[in-house]
Amino acid sequence: MCAASVAIVGAGIAGLACAKELQNAGLLVQVFEKSRGLGGRSATRFASLSKFDHGAQFFTARSKNFLDWVDVGLQMGLIASWQPRLRYEREAPQWYVGVPGMSSLARVFQLDELVQREALVLQIERIETPGQMPWRLTYEKNQQLQVATFDFVILAIPGPQAAQLLQKSIANQPTLDGELAALLQKLSCKTMLPCWAIWFETNRDLLGDSKYDVWQIPEDLENNQIRWIAKNNSKPFREDKSSVDSWVVQASPDWSLEHLAEDPLVIKRELLSAFAKVTGLEIDLLRLER
Repeated sequence: MCAASVAIVGAGIAGLACAKELQNAGLLVQVFEKSRGLGGRSATRFASLSKFDHGAQFFTARSKNFLDWVDVGLQMGLIASWQPRLRYEREAPQWYVGVPGMSSLARVFQLDELVQREALVLQIERIETPGQMPWRLTYEKNQQLQVATFDFVILAIPGPQAAQLLQKSIANQPTLDGELAALLQKLSCKTMLPCWAIWFETNRDLLGDSKYDVWQIPEDLENNQIRWIAKNNSKPFREDKSSVDSWVVQASPDWSLEHLAEDPLVIKRELLSAFAKVTGLEIDLLRLER
């Protein structure tokens, strides 16, 4: 008897973890990822001198299965513990980061051969023909439409993206409505909060060293603009450049939502001003993303 085949849409940490478990169980797995890189929110951007973890900043592990996975990553040299100097000290479990960037976490799964990169899934269809795999995916890769069939389909993508895909699939194949309408309704009620982020380098010889590596700012403080500031090069195995500090600043969800449609240049000025007020450092050079 042939092993069941599974398509997983999304190669973030959830999708890759699911793929690894199913592969270990003997199933035939194919992962579809619309981007070039893997890891989803565990993302790293590269600049001329530094790397910037602009998405997930760190992670913790509590369950045995997760800790076992962390041990594998530690042994592979792709995970390390991080003990930054915290401005707002709080009780917390051990922090871990990817090495040399958060995007390295995807490599712990060792699933490159299962992943279709830059493959955007456009539609899911139910096949009623007896003897055929019941699900057909249409996806775009290399500017060409391609088709693949599977026994099962798993969506490991953000709720709004999943809702958009399901809505398009139901519109093109009404017979899916009874099976997926309830799921679509649940997903359509979910929203994701935005987060404005900036990342930049500073010259320590000119501005001096900071007293802290991380400002994890409590919600009840008067400053509601910034929720997180991290000196990225304080993380282990980052570039050792004595005169350069690399920073990542993430705004609070409420402030980001309020200023979602704002001009990026205005956002830049606002967050730079807030950064200077919080840290005592002033800068004028940065990269900006939403």
